[in-house]
Amino acid sequence: MPHRILVNPDLLGWTLERAGVSAEAIVGKFLKLREWLSGELAPTLKQLETFAAATHSAIGLLFLPQPPVEYPPIPDFRTLPEVRWRKIQQSGISG
Repeated sequence: MPHRILVNPDLLGWTLERAGVSAEAIVGKFLKLREWLSGELAPTLKQLETFAAATHSAIGLLFLPQPPVEYPPIPDFRTLPEVRWRKIQQSGISG
């Protein structure tokens, strides 16, 4: 009997969502995915490695107790010179 790895099913769902992949689209590659997502069956380490690769995720993320909080990337606060110049003109500041 293969050695199963207990994984929080929420992490598997989060990984799919993060990758932009639906369970239906990837279930052909992982025949027991529905059972993994429901918590009825745990995947093997090899299956987890393949799942992580298919969802472009680090396998270590699948061992966390719950999905991590991800913050959006730092926004780019630079403005184009003409936009900055229009704002300066509208404010009445010379410079």
